[in-house]
Amino acid sequence: MNSNHLRAAHAQLARFGVPLQAVQALPVANEELLHSKASTTTDSWDSNGMNTSTIDFQRLDIRKLIAAGREPLPAIRSRVNTLTQGQGLVVIAPFLPSPLIELLQSEGFLSRIEPTTGSDWVVYFWKEPMVSFP
Repeated sequence: MNSNHLRAAHAQLARFGVPLQAVQALPVANEELLHSKASTTTDSWDSNGMNTSTIDFQRLDIRKLIAAGREPLPAIRSRVNTLTQGQGLVVIAPFLPSPLIELLQSEGFLSRIEPTTGSDWVVYFWKEPMVSFP
C-alpha cells in the first residue's frame, strides 16, 4: 500500500478507533478478485473465530457505477436483500466505503476490509450463522 493510500485509509479508519499500525497490517486484496466477475470464497480469516471459508461471497464491483455518477446503494441493497444463510457480499469500491460499513454493521453484518495495491478497496460483508440449540 503506498503512503498516500495508507494516510487516506488511516484517516477514514481512525474514527472507528483503528490505530495506524493496524492499517499498516491490513492484508492487501487479491488482485484477481478485482478483475473477476465470479463469486468467491475466502480463506478462514475471521478474527471472531468464524470459519468464513464456508461463506459464498457474491461479488459487486461498484467502481463503474460511481465513475458514471450513479448512486451505488440501490445495487448494494438489492444484493444484500437477496443474501441467504451462508452467503455474503464482497464490494469493490474506489474508496473505503465507511458509511456503507456503518450501515450494514447496524443491520448485523460483520465486515472485513482489504486495501488493494492501488486506490481501490475490497470489503467483505457477512452475517454470523444462526446457531440452533436442541
